[in-house]
Amino acid sequence: CELSESTISDKSKYALVSNIKKILTTSVHKNFSNREIAQMLNVGVRTAETTFKDCCGMTIHQYQLIQKVENAKFCLEYYPQMKIIDISFSLGFYDEYHFSRQFKKLTGLSPTEYRKMCL
Repeated sequence: CELSESTISDKSKYALVSNIKKILTTSVHKNFSNREIAQMLNVGVRTAETTFKDCCGMTIHQYQLIQKVENAKFCLEYYPQMKIIDISFSLGFYDEYHFSRQFKKLTGLSPTEYRKMCL
């Protein structure tokens, strides 16, 4: 989700969304709950959730998942020797099956198919 300060009338909303995105992109290996993110930014959970959704058109969880899949795509393409199970655990997925299911849901390909396509 691309944001520009001019599209959001309230600069505090822009700052909040930017801070949420910063947390999620710098700690992609962790699974943050909305409550944890709100506490880190000293705002209410509902404020964090609704502001992010209004500004980005997706939930915090959806954005977090997209970041994880983008990182997985990078690993699959540039580190072909890395096992898929290791990629899934390094990105904080519960198991390889959960990772593969989420990856395919967002990309239309399984991690193995994606890796083969990149070779």
